[in-house]
Amino acid sequence: MNASHPDDHTTRPADTARPGRSRTATTILLVGFVLVSLNSRVPFGQLGPLAPIAGLDATLVTVLGVLPPLGMGLGAPLAPMLLRHRPDDRLLVWASAAALAGAAIRPVGTVGLVGGTLLAALAIGVVNVLVPVYVRHRFDRRRRGAVFGAYALAMGLGSALAAAVTVPVAEASGDVRLAIATAIVPALAAALGSQLMRSTPSPGVPLTEPRSAGRTPGGRTPSTSDATPRPHIARTWLAWSLTSFFALQSLVFYALLAWTPSVLVAAGFDRATAGTGQTVLIVGIALGGLGAPLAASPRTHQTAIMWIMCGLCAIGLTGLAFAPTLALGLWLPLLGLGLGGGQALPAVLYAHRGTDGSHTAALSSFAQAGGFVIAAAGPVLLPAGERLTGSWLLPLLLLAALCLLNVPLSHRGALATRAA
Repeated sequence: MNASHPDDHTTRPADTARPGRSRTATTILLVGFVLVSLNSRVPFGQLGPLAPIAGLDATLVTVLGVLPPLGMGLGAPLAPMLLRHRPDDRLLVWASAAALAGAAIRPVGTVGLVGGTLLAALAIGVVNVLVPVYVRHRFDRRRRGAVFGAYALAMGLGSALAAAVTVPVAEASGDVRLAIATAIVPALAAALGSQLMRSTPSPGVPLTEPRSAGRTPGGRTPSTSDATPRPHIARTWLAWSLTSFFALQSLVFYALLAWTPSVLVAAGFDRATAGTGQTVLIVGIALGGLGAPLAASPRTHQTAIMWIMCGLCAIGLTGLAFAPTLALGLWLPLLGLGLGGGQALPAVLYAHRGTDGSHTAALSSFAQAGGFVIAAAGPVLLPAGERLTGSWLLPLLLLAALCLLNVPLSHRGALATRAA
């Protein structure tokens, strides 16, 4: 890498050059980053709590459960292609604007709800791939855990707030559309946050730094090292291992995001308590998303963190299957910690395993494209299993088995091959 090139700011540590200016720039970047992160799951956390009280058709609930992972899976491959022509911060602005448009049309009838959810999912799929690239090029390795933790915590808190606010707004107003429209607020905040990230230079980089159209993802100037032959991403065990971990964790995540309130209602909880259970799950997801990156980022290998996340999910699902009365106090918090950590850990792995910005984007895109498409089966298979067997017991146990199977399938992705 040619560290002397004026456009190449990625070789400079985040704390160099005029410390006061650096701290200010870092703070502004993080504020914008958190605002973008808050919106990453909000549009998808509303419908689970709304389904029992809004009388939504089961088919519609299933479709709306499938669209988020499917849309994000279709959006993920767009990011590396776009990164060849535009810098990551500009793409974050565009993607956040598209997500805001999706949120704005979701309250407009069933067609708007379906179309807006798909548009928001496509846009957020692009954001998901851009995040590890953005962090890798603006924060050194020792800070990435905290940044990714803030990302996952904000993502979880956004979902928790959506789940907590949606039902009271629907009940108080008597209008489900108004409850769905509350997602416009965090989407607008994300659009503003992305613009804040774009208008603020990386710490230590002058405000007047030119933007070169010839840069590689994240603003890095191509160097001779970029010409080094690299196997196609689909031919590496690393990519498939990361895809496996993300896919199976996301399959469980989106299945439960869509159907947890229904599982609790079937277990004897009233609808309000079932909605509270969804909030408990999502709060656990936020906390797990904060803790896992902080624990994983300083480590050379992340195997222990990966095993813990899979184990927590398996324990929580098994407990929910056999002793659902303990759901709110025990199983849902454990599940939330495991699912939240499992959703946040891949971003750390992409940034640590990627050898440069383009490789990081390729790993992130490949794992998320395949992973989200597989995850789209979760909201379909879970209720199908319930209809087939007459209860939620066997479907929940099958999800627990998938979590345990994920340990050997994903082991390779948690092992370091070289320093990032």
